[in-house]
Amino acid sequence: MSFDKLREKYMSNVLESSEPKTNVLDQLPSYNSYETDLLISTLNVEYEEQCMLNKLLSEENTSENVEKIEKFIDENKEKIDTQVESLEEITKSLKDVCKKNKALELDKEEYQQIINSEEYRVIGEKMKKLKTLKTDILHFLDKAGLGVQP
Repeated sequence: MSFDKLREKYMSNVLESSEPKTNVLDQLPSYNSYETDLLISTLNVEYEEQCMLNKLLSEENTSENVEKIEKFIDENKEKIDTQVESLEEITKSLKDVCKKNKALELDKEEYQQIINSEEYRVIGEKMKKLKTLKTDILHFLDKAGLGVQP
């Protein structure tokens, strides 16, 4: 028996249960075709900017680059503080309303029928995958110090 088949045989239940299942209602509020297309465009721009940065960092003119960085920090540090505060506030509010929405979703039989429908479950999984891919690339870029905004 191959390794993949063994893993599938013994790990399928473990893998399935470790990640909560999603449904179309979970994904519906956050899916936005325009925003997804915009993120793809933004990532393409970020890629081009990173190529330009790569070229710049490969050059020998470091003292001029340091001056540009210092000027950027002086010009933007207060704005960044304000943005952090705003993001902290909206994060708390968003978490609160999501908890309320989940409770409401579970309270109605009509919503349960949608949640349990195979067709809607499949599209919900695809929408979740889109969201995960977007989050993963943004997280990767953030860890690389690039903090790209969609």
